[in-house]
Amino acid sequence: MAKNIKLSATRISTFLRCKRKYWFQYYEKMPKLSNPAFKLGIACHETLEFAGQIWIDEGKFSDEALVKISEFYDKISVKEGIEELEVHAWGKDMVNSRLSSFAMGNKILSLEAKFGFWDDPTNQDLETQYGVPLIGAMDKIVELDNDSIVIVDYKTSKTAPTAEQLKEDLQLSLYDLVASILYPQYDRIILCLDMLKAEPVYSYRTPEQRAAFDKYLLVVYNSMKKLKDKDAYAS
Repeated sequence: MAKNIKLSATRISTFLRCKRKYWFQYYEKMPKLSNPAFKLGIACHETLEFAGQIWIDEGKFSDEALVKISEFYDKISVKEGIEELEVHAWGKDMVNSRLSSFAMGNKILSLEAKFGFWDDPTNQDLETQYGVPLIGAMDKIVELDNDSIVIVDYKTSKTAPTAEQLKEDLQLSLYDLVASILYPQYDRIILCLDMLKAEPVYSYRTPEQRAAFDKYLLVVYNSMKKLKDKDAYAS
């Protein structure tokens, strides 16, 4: 019944947590409720992507660039409808806190690296070795040194995950697999959840963990393809 399924971390998580919610979201296409935290996340993500492009072009943030970045955040904040002035200021502070150490390594390889999007001109189709199509976007990819890259995912949540939670983080595991496909020339992939309200936290996946996750995606993908309305129970 299912066609054109591409796995993202959000899709997988929704499917595993509640089949009914998954059905409503991906088959019935029911609208989502407005979420203030989501609006703040968009404003911070888009501003840091804008800042990253300035860094790539100029190799620094001049005083003029800092003004442009601040004005860009204001524009996106208003566009997304962030109503509370305190939240607006909070987001700007989070963005500014990352500008002083933006590069993190030798160079920035990519910003908002998208894969699997049909309607994006920079789209890159991506499948696992088992033929599972993937979709998503990695906020920032940095070359740390000649052997290592860092995959950065920005988070505006208040609470940082524990070391154990980082090991099991679905999104990080997906990004690790994608990075291993897109950047095979690097021996080490470091995974970073950049907690904009706190400090970045880091993790990694061993080759064995990556291989196990690759096989697990195939199991989830096949289950998604077989799902029917009568089986989409709430949980």
